[in-house]
Amino acid sequence: QLGQLTMASSGDLQKLQADMNHLVLRTDELSRDVDFVWTGSTAVLVFIMQLGFGMLEAGSVKSINVQSILFKNLMDVAITAIGWWSFGYSVASSHGNSFSGGTEHVFLDPNEEWTDMFFLWVFAATSATIVSGAVSGRMRLYIYLLVSMCMSWILFPLFAHWVWATNGWLYKMGFIDFAGSGVVHLGGGVGALIGSSQVGPRIISAAYPSRFEKTTEKGIEIIIDRKPRGHNTTICFLGAFLLWFGWFGFNAGSTKGVSGGRRVVAATCLFSTGLATSVSIISMTAFSKLLSTLRHHEMQMGRLTVFSKIIYGSKYREYKGDQKAGYINLLDVLNAALGGLVAITAGCATTTGWGIVITGLIAGPLTKFSSVQIARLGIDDPVDAISVHNSNW
Repeated sequence: QLGQLTMASSGDLQKLQADMNHLVLRTDELSRDVDFVWTGSTAVLVFIMQLGFGMLEAGSVKSINVQSILFKNLMDVAITAIGWWSFGYSVASSHGNSFSGGTEHVFLDPNEEWTDMFFLWVFAATSATIVSGAVSGRMRLYIYLLVSMCMSWILFPLFAHWVWATNGWLYKMGFIDFAGSGVVHLGGGVGALIGSSQVGPRIISAAYPSRFEKTTEKGIEIIIDRKPRGHNTTICFLGAFLLWFGWFGFNAGSTKGVSGGRRVVAATCLFSTGLATSVSIISMTAFSKLLSTLRHHEMQMGRLTVFSKIIYGSKYREYKGDQKAGYINLLDVLNAALGGLVAITAGCATTTGWGIVITGLIAGPLTKFSSVQIARLGIDDPVDAISVHNSNW
């Protein structure tokens, strides 16, 4: 009887062990399923940002340029998908050397890695789209398509490999860019800067052949910036909010899952994205009102204050028409919101609470300051993409 009991106990233990192994496998499978749903869903949010970019850019330019800029955004997505599947994802992968990935994932067939490939594809499309608004109305379609191909097929994959691949040279140096402030936004912002500087400023009208009008004031040559208003502020507002909405997926989705404690990191990314942007909006609202009031009083006094000279310099004027003192520029505030989003993207998972607040506090006014400096250089950026994506990364 004792022998039978021992054999029975041994059989029960083996069955229990088998059940435990099956449970572990099943749990691991469920974790992978949940992580896929999270990554796929947040990637779709990032994809929606293309609509946000399109609306923001379309509302910021003349109505005659709307169809062109929307078509360029559409082509960005299509061109990026083809290049990313062909070889872009392979270049960004952790194979190869510290400079570039290998050829293991060229023309990759469907497998589990398509989840990561899909997620990074929408990031690549975002990086390419940043350029479109900055060169609006001044670059021929086929030239822009070549620029888009260069950005999404070559530059972004290399940047992604350097920073995110485990054998990338910046990754091995300890460089941290959690969700792509440098990889996506700095890369796209530099592309916007180069493109805008090469195509020159827009023609405003027959009376003003350039956005930047040179004139003299008290014997001193100055530049009057006649930046044209966008044709539809409502579309700009909706576009900016769509970008903010999609940005939650941009940052929190970079956890690539919520299992194994990553849900805490994802929650941190979500709220830091909202908090930094909100603080940036408030800080820019106050800064915009201060600048407007200051410039109004300066016009009445006939001289510039030290603060205004720091921001604008002594030879640059923004044409404001009949704007009253205390006027708050909504487009400046919307761009400041995007600047706050860019600023928090790199450290959204690691920044402390007060660090998030300080980041947003600085990002808003910094976006406006950068915009003025870009204009003082004679570079025409209709949507302030250079300032938003370069100054806050």
